[in-house]
Amino acid sequence: MQHFLHRNMRFHVPVGRRALTKNRLDAFACDLSYGLVPTMAAPEVRGRHLQRTRTGARRYRQSVLVRFAASLVTFATISVSAQTVSTNPAASAPAGDPHDLLKIFSGSHRPDFTLPDIAGAKRSLAGYRGRPVLVHFFATWCEPCRPEMAALERFNAQHSNAAMHIVAISVAEPDGRVQRFFEKSPVSFPILLDRDRAIAKSWNVQTLPTSYLLDANLTPRLFVEQDLEWDRLDFPKLLQTLKARATAGTAAPRPQRTKPTQTGG
Repeated sequence: MQHFLHRNMRFHVPVGRRALTKNRLDAFACDLSYGLVPTMAAPEVRGRHLQRTRTGARRYRQSVLVRFAASLVTFATISVSAQTVSTNPAASAPAGDPHDLLKIFSGSHRPDFTLPDIAGAKRSLAGYRGRPVLVHFFATWCEPCRPEMAALERFNAQHSNAAMHIVAISVAEPDGRVQRFFEKSPVSFPILLDRDRAIAKSWNVQTLPTSYLLDANLTPRLFVEQDLEWDRLDFPKLLQTLKARATAGTAAPRPQRTKPTQTGG
């Protein structure tokens, strides 16, 4: 039995002592616990969790004798927890109109960025000025991000001649992992690497996936902080909404200056 800690609960995982070496045992414990972290958590949260898991695995490696009854109860707890994560309504988009999930952006302007893509070329957001841009933050470990990436590819294929760019940004992942993922599931739009999460932080990305829809002047107009079925969107309606938001933002009235009121003689 391998014994390690996951947050505030104990999990007893049966592992053959002779079947796995020390390194394999650590990897098994970390991979199992890694799968229990909610996919909507920010990357640094998952990173801290994995560090604690590795430390716990080393610390309790020698504690291999646990009771069989306790392990059965623990496995039942794991099954319930995994089911709770997979059915969490915040982890996947509902089956309604995807337009309803797009929120109006009212924050400050988001900064420009220049990042390498998975082929090593530098790409800048300023290079896409003149057309609407969809900036999509994701990670390959994020469960809802994977089907959403496929939906983005279908969306791009359906509107390949339309005036909109898609830029996907991998957040805080090793280059090799991202490259291997897209070797198996290639897409037709650029995949950029935000290795240190600097761009995600400057864009105030709190959850993954998160997407911003920018107008032709690269001003954010709409955003969504969960996965979205992009291929179900009414594209003309989406462009019309972006145009209307851009017009409303440009035509916003300026505050009028008033003369100070004089008091006294």
